[in-house]
Amino acid sequence: MPKGKKRMRGEPVYHDELKKSLNLTVTPKGARGLEEIVQELGLASKSELVDRIGRRILIVSPNPDAEESADSSQLG
Repeated sequence: MPKGKKRMRGEPVYHDELKKSLNLTVTPKGARGLEEIVQELGLASKSELVDRIGRRILIVSPNPDAEESADSSQLG
């Protein structure tokens, strides 16, 4: 949160809308990977990472060198 701006319940701080609670379940390896990405990008949290992906600020693409390469049918 930017300095000088007090957080008020029910009022958005960073964007023009309130945040919505979302529960995700991932494997331990997936959780570690998300935390690594957060650190690499200098983000504050995994929540911020997911929000940026959802807002299409960050674009996700398959890694052809990864152990588990997901084909398009698995991406839903």
